[in-house]
Parts: sequence; structure tokens; C-alpha cells
Amino acid sequence: MKVYVTKYALTQGVFTAEGELQPNGRCMICPGGMFQSLSKNEWAPDRKAALEQAEFMRQKKVVNLGLEIQRLENLEIEIKE
Repeated sequence: MKVYVTKYALTQGVFTAEGELQPNGRCMICPGGMFQSLSKNEWAPDRKAALEQAEFMRQKKVVNLGLEIQRLENLEIEIKE
């Protein structure tokens, strides 16, 4: 079955691969001749679900980066002797 791999959505983008659904909800793909098992939040069965998942990942990353910026702005540098 054709699946949309979202695991690398923020670095390489979403791509399609032929996959086989496992009984535990994971999906087994074989890109480039190497088998890879994806958990349920690393792939999507259709384009719409893949876009929603990638957008969720993007928004979560933006929030995390905002928190990191806030932490760095509040950081006081001191020299220890």
C-alpha cells in the first residue's frame, strides 16, 4: 500500500513509499533497499492526514523554538573564576 512518510517532514519533507501495515500499528517500508519500521505517528495513510500531521509537527517545533529563544534571552552570562 502507498503511505506518506512524515517522520522527516521538517528536514526532508513528506515523501511516499510502498509500505506494509503491521498488526501492532507500525508500517514497514523499504526505501532504497533498506527496511525501516515506522511508528504510527511517523506515517499517514493519505495525503490529507500527512499534511495535518506535518503541520502539527511544524507548529510544535515553532512553539519549542520560541521557548528556547525566551530561555536564551533570559539567560545571564557570568564568568566563573
